[in-house]
Amino acid sequence: MIDIGHNPSLKSTLSISNIDIFILDTGFEESFRQLCDSGSKSLIKVINKPLLAYQLEFLEQCNIRDVFIITNKANSKSIDDYLSTQFFGEKIKPVLVTTNKEGMDIFSIIKNKLTKSNSILMSGDSILSFDLNSFIDAHIEEKCLVSLILNDISNNTNQKLNFLKEEGFEAFGVCGSKKTNELLNKVVYYNKKESADSKDPFSIKKSVLKHAQNFSLLYNYEDIHFYIFNKNIFSIIDNFAEDIKKMASIKTDFLPFLIKKSYSKNVNNI
Repeated sequence: MIDIGHNPSLKSTLSISNIDIFILDTGFEESFRQLCDSGSKSLIKVINKPLLAYQLEFLEQCNIRDVFIITNKANSKSIDDYLSTQFFGEKIKPVLVTTNKEGMDIFSIIKNKLTKSNSILMSGDSILSFDLNSFIDAHIEEKCLVSLILNDISNNTNQKLNFLKEEGFEAFGVCGSKKTNELLNKVVYYNKKESADSKDPFSIKKSVLKHAQNFSLLYNYEDIHFYIFNKNIFSIIDNFAEDIKKMASIKTDFLPFLIKKSYSKNVNNI
């Protein structure tokens, strides 16, 4: 467990003050009723404590005070009851937002609630342990449009094998900077194979490799649905509204779209 809750630097404190936080819990699964009293994934208990509690405690350790929890009508009452009667954060103040929107439509909710230059969108079904302060600092210093967390599953052989067998695998292409020989965590390519036995070759455009010094293809990482978006993302969404309407998923549709557009001559602000 990374201890990031004590004595944060002034830079980290200023970065955190420039972030709006959104926890997403809009999915509803009847099968989850066997694990909790509702269909909410965020209320599934791990060691007698809901996943949502771990997330709120993690954010509170990072000196985050305000957070929006976006959920649907089916999950709203259960989450509200938990926040009102069982969660007792010292300083953090969760605000529940109920909506019938999902997928890319969630951005309209975020836009209406946004007060800062950057926003974090995180899934409500994970337990987090990483240096959030440094992650936010890097996102702001590098002036990124989108930053995401990738989880290395290479050390967990069983998880990796099951992941490859049952769900296929994701491939992320990362590149280094032109100014240095160091490998930077800039994602310039994304592809998903539905099966580890897929015979289809990876196809990477020359325009990507031309700008991607020290290109590496990573297949042992998974996206954990934790993103930081700069507010300029809403200009992209407005400019490509027709393309956005066809998208169902932030992870599998929108992020690959942004990566491809970053090499388009018609897009200068991605």
